[in-house]
Amino acid sequence: MASRGPQTRRPALPAGPEHNGGPRAMSLRLTLFNFILRAIEKPYLARATDVGALRRQFDRAAERWFIHPEGARYRPYRLGGVRVLEASQGRVDRHKVLIWLHGGGFFQGSPETHRHLGAALSARTGARVILPRYRLTPEHAYPAALEDARACYTALLDAGYDPACIALGGDSAGGGLAFSLLLDAQQRGLPTPACLVAFSPWTDHTLSGSSLRRNARRDVMLPVTRLAEVRDSYVGSADARDPLVSPAFARFTAPPPALIQASRVEILEEDAASIGARLHDAGGLVRLQFWRRTFHVWQLMQGRLSEADEALDQVGAFLALHLGPTEPDSH
Repeated sequence: MASRGPQTRRPALPAGPEHNGGPRAMSLRLTLFNFILRAIEKPYLARATDVGALRRQFDRAAERWFIHPEGARYRPYRLGGVRVLEASQGRVDRHKVLIWLHGGGFFQGSPETHRHLGAALSARTGARVILPRYRLTPEHAYPAALEDARACYTALLDAGYDPACIALGGDSAGGGLAFSLLLDAQQRGLPTPACLVAFSPWTDHTLSGSSLRRNARRDVMLPVTRLAEVRDSYVGSADARDPLVSPAFARFTAPPPALIQASRVEILEEDAASIGARLHDAGGLVRLQFWRRTFHVWQLMQGRLSEADEALDQVGAFLALHLGPTEPDSH
């Protein structure tokens, strides 16, 4: 029977998640979403070529399907010269910050498409969640997105924020970007953030992961046939083997704790495993959670899918252990 909860990848990494979930049936809603994604979304992504249309479709899907937590608050401003959207919910500690880098293959997505996720993460962590509007492809290839992410991180440090109270995170392309930012910070001698969280991170732009072939048909959402095209748009003239481009090849130094969640049946399964192994080999504490029947970044469906809510609860527990002291303020 399919398990809803996370599983630890063994033997490459120790310990794994706080709990393994146990054997449970896949929820009816997850079964329905998997069917819809395979029947409609995956074929659309396989044939669509107009970037503008893809962006508009993602925006419409976000408005239609994503649920905003009750009492969610959103505030736009600039941080380090980059436009950001801050999401919060409930009582937050103004000193605790999670920088969340949205997914979308580097060519779509925005703080608006992911603000509900930011609010849900804030509700579970008591942190302010900052979503940078980093530059997208094809207008801006690497290193534009990394430069914008770095600008936000360094702006917080320059403002006096304790790095022990700053977490980095992201989903899909944004998850890979979070690990690139960690490596970039280490190479520049910047303070290391408290911890990282990543959902289905894209970390290997050489496209050498075995799951690209193994899960090509099992993945209900992402068509592997388009991945090279999306990769080329992001990498541009850079070397895909550069660890700042593909952090799966990075050599980290004493990395902070990391929580990585991915699906067993998505094409980026190996990307999650590879970055987890890199962090572990460098002495980092890694919680690598694989879920058996979920789709790519299912956490976006928080409030609709019990699997998404459970995954975010895991994030809340992880950040409670690793992200700074709690000093709640009433808003």
